[in-house]
Amino acid sequence: MHIEFLNNISLNIISGGNRYNQNIIEGLINKGHTVDYHAQPKHNNYDLCILDSLVLNSIDYSKFHNNTPLFALIHQIPKIEAHKIEFLRDYAKCIVTGNPIKTELIETWHLNPKNITVIRPGIELTWNGKTTFKDIPKRILLVANFIENKGYEMLITLIETLEKENFEFCIVGNKDLNPNYAERIIERLKQTNANVVILDKIDRNDLYFEFINADIFLSLSKSESFGMAIFEALTLNLPTISYKTGDFMFFETFQNYLPIENYNVKHFTSALLNWHSKPEDYSKFCNASNSTQRSWEMVTNEFHDFLTSNIVKV
Repeated sequence: MHIEFLNNISLNIISGGNRYNQNIIEGLINKGHTVDYHAQPKHNNYDLCILDSLVLNSIDYSKFHNNTPLFALIHQIPKIEAHKIEFLRDYAKCIVTGNPIKTELIETWHLNPKNITVIRPGIELTWNGKTTFKDIPKRILLVANFIENKGYEMLITLIETLEKENFEFCIVGNKDLNPNYAERIIERLKQTNANVVILDKIDRNDLYFEFINADIFLSLSKSESFGMAIFEALTLNLPTISYKTGDFMFFETFQNYLPIENYNVKHFTSALLNWHSKPEDYSKFCNASNSTQRSWEMVTNEFHDFLTSNIVKV
């Protein structure tokens, strides 16, 4: 098949959505298909078109050929004009990365549940789970781009509150998405005089190394559509503390997941101090038996099957 994939950001930008898209595109190409990556529909007669959620409000729907099947890949629900929602409701199938997005699309866009399928992300087959754990956790890993709503203000307060505990913090995040915000946050982190390492634009092998060498994965994001980094940490058996966001009901199936019900410094501080001071409590979240590893090949197969079995005529 000749497939058009519509999105308005470079695939080189580090994000959970881009990681998903990269693997889907690579997987479709490996299955023998041709994939063209555009920001706006072209006049070529494609066999089908995949629309990333970032372009759902910006593209001109009149440019689609009458025989082009449409699939909306929704990582996060965007603000979109009412008539475009109606178009998607009538003519597109939707792929979402978690159940919360599906529920919201049904409730707010009034989509037919039968037209929405959940295809969660995967993880590299070469990424083996963590097997060795310290008695007392010390190194805390956060994976979050330097943008608002990722919890960096909360992190600064948390670091100041935990000053006497000598935790090590490793932050992996892209600074380029909001440079001014990143500069302000990094300067404030430096002012804490805490043991903080910031890694920008590292490759996947280096990221895997950080997961395996951390003692705790911490997510302070207040709102996630899925929570890619949380999923990766859980799959790799890393004890994980996160606000109850993203696909948290799925995350609760992992034995190494500790959800925080109330988004405040007190509750995050209490969870970290408890693991730090009570090795027996921390150990309950170590050596989780997460035996099923969801590979990107599995994800691509599900995605491909959905495309080929759900052709929608415009």
